[in-house]
Amino acid sequence: MDPQDIGKKTSFTMFNEDGTKSTITLEKHVADALHTIGNVHGFIQETYNKVSLLKPHLTSMQKGDVVRDLALVKAKETPAYKKYMNDLRNSL
Repeated sequence: MDPQDIGKKTSFTMFNEDGTKSTITLEKHVADALHTIGNVHGFIQETYNKVSLLKPHLTSMQKGDVVRDLALVKAKETPAYKKYMNDLRNSL
C-alpha cells in the first residue's frame, strides 16, 4: 500500500439480491488491506448478502454504501492498514 495511491479505486464484481451481476468499488488502500486477510470478493459478497437480508428496504446504492463502510471497518483492523496510515501520516 502506497500513500501515492490516494484517490485510486479498485472494483469488484458481485451479485445483487436478484442474482444480477453488479460492481462495487472500494478505495484502493481499503481493498489492499482486505487482501492481506483473505478473499475480498468473498467478503464483499457475504457482506452484501447479509445487508440485503437485514435491510431489504435499502436501495442497491445504499446497500453498497453499507458494504463500503463495513469494508473500511474491517480494513482498519489490519496491520497493513495501520502501517499505511502511519506511512501516510509520516509523509505529510
